[in-house]
Amino acid sequence: VHTHLIDGIYQGFVNSSYQRDGFGILQTDKFETYIGFFRYNKIHGKGMIIYPDGSIIYGHFTQGKLDGIALTDTPQQFQIGTFREEGMIGIGF
Repeated sequence: VHTHLIDGIYQGFVNSSYQRDGFGILQTDKFETYIGFFRYNKIHGKGMIIYPDGSIIYGHFTQGKLDGIALTDTPQQFQIGTFREEGMIGIGF
């Protein structure tokens, strides 16, 4: 487990090239917090992003993009749906 100060503060696993890889926690310079899995320095796998306003996104990420079934909870709305690179597909709940 390593602590990095690139793109914010990261605590978690890294690969032999010191890229974020495996489970970790990243707090960005914008005070966004990601808790979840990384692969080759990108958000990849199950994870959760917590924003300063209290908004939360929980779901599956592929190469840094929300991909698959996800839950979004913001002060304005609550959604559960399927997300792809272009946004939510179909009707959410």
